[in-house]
Amino acid sequence: MKKIERNDLAMAAYTMAFQKQKLMNMLNKAKTPKWENGTAYEVTKLLLKRYKQDDAIYEAEMTKELINVKLGESDDLSELFEEIYRIKNVYETKTNVVTDSVLIPFVLSATPAKYHAIITIEMRDKAETYA
Repeated sequence: MKKIERNDLAMAAYTMAFQKQKLMNMLNKAKTPKWENGTAYEVTKLLLKRYKQDDAIYEAEMTKELINVKLGESDDLSELFEEIYRIKNVYETKTNVVTDSVLIPFVLSATPAKYHAIITIEMRDKAETYA
């Protein structure tokens, strides 16, 4: 398939997918005298500029959510880890990798003191495994 045909196909897909006027305006901004229908590359650049999340904002939002995670005395520890990893999966991107070492302070602050020794031992074991 030629480049022109691929571009036209991509622009047609964008045209059909865009429902709102502000998105349709991106199609118009991508038009040039040489490319009367616009270039898909320009539309993609405009979409990324508008919707790509800043990693610093992601990290701040993730931290805010993690701070609010708490485990009561009668709660199941596995529920805490499920919630923490749910938050991790929401905010982790290719450029913003969330390591366990980032999560551990939040785990410690969310758990009652009776779990701290176990968590600390697990952290050391894991660190020695990967050292």
